[in-house]
Amino acid sequence: MTNSYVVGKVGTERFDRGMRLARSMGFDPTPFPGVFYDESPERFPVIDAENPRTLRGEWGCALAHQDVWRRIVADASPAIVFEEDIAITVPPEEARRLIDDELRDHARGADMVYLGYMRP
Repeated sequence: MTNSYVVGKVGTERFDRGMRLARSMGFDPTPFPGVFYDESPERFPVIDAENPRTLRGEWGCALAHQDVWRRIVADASPAIVFEEDIAITVPPEEARRLIDDELRDHARGADMVYLGYMRP
């Protein structure tokens, strides 16, 4: 089975919901802590005073993904990473089939495959 992780604020309802959703798709996710300015300010570059909250969130997300990808590289094993706010629009079994199909059809030789959407 592919390793899987849920990244976010471990112990929150939002995080627990993400873990349950990943499990409902047949994954056995490992909780992976997010990176938060209040807990690790030294990891953040200079933050723009005009928009500190947004930039902290963006940097924290990027740092958490960097951490989990380092773990995946160290383990030398394929993995899938979910964010705690994962949402699907089809039943879990269908979502899993779509993920498996996408990875089978497009991931050969790839270092990373991005599934999902980004806000414009």
